[in-house]
Amino acid sequence: MPAKVAPANWNCRREPTGRDPGRLQMCASARNARRSADYALTAVLDCGPRAIEEPVTVRWNTLRQYAFWPLLCAAPLAFAQDQDPLNSPQNERVRLSAGIFSGTTATDLRLDSNAGIVGTEINAEEDLGLREKGEMGNVEAEIRIRERHRLRFNYFISNRHATKALEREIDFGENTYNVGDIVDSKLDMRVFGTTYTYEAYRSDRATVGLSFGINLVEAQADAEVDARDIDENDSRAGPFPSIGVNTLIRITRRFHFEARAEYMDVGSGDVEGTYTDLDGAILFRMTRNLAFGAGYGRMVWEIVSTDIDDSGRFRIDNSGPRLFMRVAF
Repeated sequence: MPAKVAPANWNCRREPTGRDPGRLQMCASARNARRSADYALTAVLDCGPRAIEEPVTVRWNTLRQYAFWPLLCAAPLAFAQDQDPLNSPQNERVRLSAGIFSGTTATDLRLDSNAGIVGTEINAEEDLGLREKGEMGNVEAEIRIRERHRLRFNYFISNRHATKALEREIDFGENTYNVGDIVDSKLDMRVFGTTYTYEAYRSDRATVGLSFGINLVEAQADAEVDARDIDENDSRAGPFPSIGVNTLIRITRRFHFEARAEYMDVGSGDVEGTYTDLDGAILFRMTRNLAFGAGYGRMVWEIVSTDIDDSGRFRIDNSGPRLFMRVAF
């Protein structure tokens, strides 16, 4: 029996008719054969009382057209799935940031003598020649321990050195530095901080967190005059607790804004200290795990001691722009 072939516009799925109630669908089998540049499609159709035979030819351009539309419809879904990790920085579990803080520094210090003589108030940039502007390193690591709970670790370092002839007389500790003395001075500072944050508000586009941190601050100042064999140094170190607030706001899929403000004013015995940290940045996510940021920050530390054996004052104010890179997982 010759094959029963359906025309191209024939619907091969038929509801059962009264004359053929036992058949819900017709059965079709097809064979594709490439003849020249065409495909031949043959279907077998059995519609009960009659059979229709007609060859069906489907050209390659027609097949390509019908294959294109499913791909076109699936493309946005595939693109969305591939790009979905970029949508929310709030889902990051680990963040590692490192960058350069190009800051302007103002440093005031005073070191009194053990006899109770109040030392000279010194501006390290003007009196000792320490550079006012420079680059300082800053490293941060942040871990999300639970959905609303985060820990941040940061490390800040600043080392400065200068040689200058004094333009005025300075009393620093047990020594007096005369006008014209060539003073080699250095001022080093390191800060290691640990901050816990609880996200009091959290949505798909923004978070607001409350934080509590401990900052371990170490500062060391040294002034030496080789010609007179004078060397005086002073160091300050201690923990600085702080409380603060921070926020993260998604602007677009690739851009988001971060800001934080932390403050502390505490006294313990003969020592009082204040700490202020203000920072804001905009980040651009280049890939799923890599982002670059630019921001502006200000950090101020001040320690005042009234201990008769170690009295004095130290204040440093750093402010300026920063650039950094972040790797997140």
